[in-house]
Amino acid sequence: KAMFDKLRSDQDSKKQAEKELELQHASCGVDISQAVLFVARVGAEIQGAHHHCTLGGKQDVICWGDIGGMLAALGLVSMMVSNAVGECPAIFDVRAVCASAISQLASGIFELTSSGLLMTESCSG
Repeated sequence: KAMFDKLRSDQDSKKQAEKELELQHASCGVDISQAVLFVARVGAEIQGAHHHCTLGGKQDVICWGDIGGMLAALGLVSMMVSNAVGECPAIFDVRAVCASAISQLASGIFELTSSGLLMTESCSG
């Protein structure tokens, strides 16, 4: 009986490890998909910056807001790619997780700056 219980426990452990690997691969796929979406946002921010930066005058503030948004989106691309590098392979990569955290922090700073500029322009009568 003890031998059968040991075999059953080993099978359960193997199934659990397989499920965890499947979840890790799913998380990796989500990270890659989000990186692609943020690349699209970078393109949209570049288009907005091109439009607003060529007009001059009061549009300069919006131009800088667009540039900040583009830098924030680039930071998010970097974060998601770093997450994928850290999560996709079977070996956990601490450097990739560290790079992801730094990218997320930088992106947040750029996003906050961009939002502040755009809010200043929107709220000044």
